[in-house]
Parts: sequence; structure tokens; C-alpha cells
Amino acid sequence: MEKIAALMERLKLERKRRQQFFQTHKGEIDEENFAVLKGACITTPVIFLLIYLITPLVLHRWEPTPYHFAFVPLCFVMLVFYGVNRKQARPGHGYTEPLCFLFQLMVILPCIMIDTLGSDGRPAQFFPLLAVVMPTLFFLRGIYQLILLMAAECLFVFLAFETKKPYFAAMDMLLSIFALVFSTGLLNLLNTFRLRLYRLSGYYKQQSQRDALSGVCTKSFFLEESQRYIEASNPDTCCVLLFMDVDHFKQLNDTLGHEMGDRVLTAIGETLLASFRKEDLVGRYGGDEFVVLMKLRQSPREAFLKRKLEELGDRLQQAILACCGKKLSVSIGAAYAAMAEVELEELIRLADSAMYVAKRSGKRFYNICPYRQRSEKRPEKRKEPEKNG
Repeated sequence: MEKIAALMERLKLERKRRQQFFQTHKGEIDEENFAVLKGACITTPVIFLLIYLITPLVLHRWEPTPYHFAFVPLCFVMLVFYGVNRKQARPGHGYTEPLCFLFQLMVILPCIMIDTLGSDGRPAQFFPLLAVVMPTLFFLRGIYQLILLMAAECLFVFLAFETKKPYFAAMDMLLSIFALVFSTGLLNLLNTFRLRLYRLSGYYKQQSQRDALSGVCTKSFFLEESQRYIEASNPDTCCVLLFMDVDHFKQLNDTLGHEMGDRVLTAIGETLLASFRKEDLVGRYGGDEFVVLMKLRQSPREAFLKRKLEELGDRLQQAILACCGKKLSVSIGAAYAAMAEVELEELIRLADSAMYVAKRSGKRFYNICPYRQRSEKRPEKRKEPEKNG
């Protein structure tokens, strides 16, 4: 009894993990299923066309029934769907899973009619094979696939006993049940491998997005996500970009060693992640330079920025002191956009320039400058942002 209880507990835990997985990776799964669906919509008509062309050459007395021609309008619908969505990479919200089940029904139902109503009492040819193949096409929830297969099985067995002699109907039922059992096991095995593959690819994807030393975003991922946010927010983007550099970091490496320098970078990364919201982007730009993109819903106020940068400077200095015993400061440049159409490259350049002005003004200083759109910029030389500290 204890072994059975432990087994049931493991099955319950695995089911819960799969549910969480489908919820967490719904977007990626929908994209994969949508790509497979488009491919299936172009290959299925080709397969049926080849069957209709080759079968008369092999079986000279074979004649198609009206149920065979039921595939003609369905294939036309598939080709239209492929033509409309050929260049579309992302599916509509919540549409992919129903479309995948609809596609399976469009293929399974005519095959059931051919194997029963249009078979003239002959053994089934298509449905047992489809019962094995169809569930392997898409990455869908196993319980939904099982319900679809069971419903198709019941309809197939009912029509078989209505249209065939009991012996042949029993043979079809037995063959379809074997196919259903095999399909269920194969589906569970495939989903298990797919889950492991997704988890492994997700792990490596996360590793490629995170700086191994500091734990913040890599430069490439930070730029990619920042660009995506700005494109989605333009022309009314409200954000703040911070550019930070540790003062005297080279001397720290030279005196205490690179291992201590690595610990300082780790402490800075942890402090930055704890100082900003989850929706904000924190990245390592290179060496001892860090960047932060604060995503805002309304125009930032300079008083708020000054208070935020003062608190951030204090926290970073305390983190460095606790890590290496040295009182090192961080120079911070801030560029903010208030309801503007922003170019990421220009925003970074402004924050970088502001940071160097702060560094030249004296250690542990910050500088704030506003972002101006190209139409607002004057032809004369831009003045350096006013220092604050």
C-alpha cells in the first residue's frame, strides 16, 4: 500500500509539473504547434493526392466512394489556411490549440467514414494508423488528446458494428484498441521527452541570458529586451536608463587580485537586482560597467531620480565595503525620456556621457540629463548635463 501511495503521489506531482509547464511555456509551445500545423496543412493534401493517384494503379478495381471525396473541400480549407498564415510566425492569442484539435478532427472523421460507411465490409485501413500518428504531431495536453482519441474510437466502433459483419467489426475494434493503447503510451513517452527537452533548452537559454559572474543580464540580452520595450512603447516612451562604472576598480584588481574583483562584481549585481523591480532590466555592459533600464508608466520627476540615485549610490558603496573592505564609489549617469519617441542607441550614449561627466566632476557623483528627440535638438553644440551629487 505504501508503494502504491508513493506511486500515486509521484504521478500527482508529475501532473502538476506538466500543468505548470504548459502554463509557463504556452507562448513557445503555441509557436511550435503553429509551425507544425502550417506544415501539416500543406503536406496532408499532397499525401491524399498521391494516394488517389497511386491506388488505382495498384488496385485496378478500386473506385473512390463519396466519402473519399469528402477530403477535397477539407484539403482546400487547409491550403487556404496555409496561404493566409504562410508568413505569420506567431499565432493569434489562444487560437493554436483549438486549431490543432480541429485539424485532427478534419482528418480523422473522413477516415472513420471511409473505413466504415464506405468500406463495403472490408477491414479498416486508415483509422488505426491515424490513431497512432495523429497524437504525435502536436505538443498538446495529454488528457485532451486522450479524450479526442476515445471519442473517435467510440464513433469508429459504433459505425463498424452498424455497417460490417460482427466478425470484421470485432477485428476492427480489436485493432483500433491496440492502436489506441499504443498511441497513449507513445504520446506519454513523447511528451516526457519534449518536457525534458524544453527544460534543458530553457536552462541553456537562461544561462545565455545571464552573466555568469554578476547574475544580471548579458549585454546582448539587455540590448535586445530594451529595444523590444522601446519599440512597443514608442512614440510615448517613459523610461530611465542608468549607466554605472565602479571608481578605481582597476586599482582594486591590481592590489587585491582579480578574484576579489570578481566578488565585488557579484556583490554589485546582487545589489542592483535587489534595488529594482522585476520588470526593470539590469545588465552588465562590460568590465565594471552596469546598465539599468527602468520601465515607467508616466514621466519621471528629477526629484525622484535624485533620491533614487543617492540611495543606489549608498547601497552600492556599502555592498562593496562589505565585500572587500574598501570604500569604493560608483559613478552613475542617468538619461530619462518623458513621453518621447526614443532611440536606444542615443539613450545609451546620453547616459554614458552623463556618467563620464559625473566621473570627471569627482568620485561618487551622478548626473541626470533628459532625452530629446531629433526634432527637438538644436544644431549648436549640446551642453553637458548639469551635475548633481
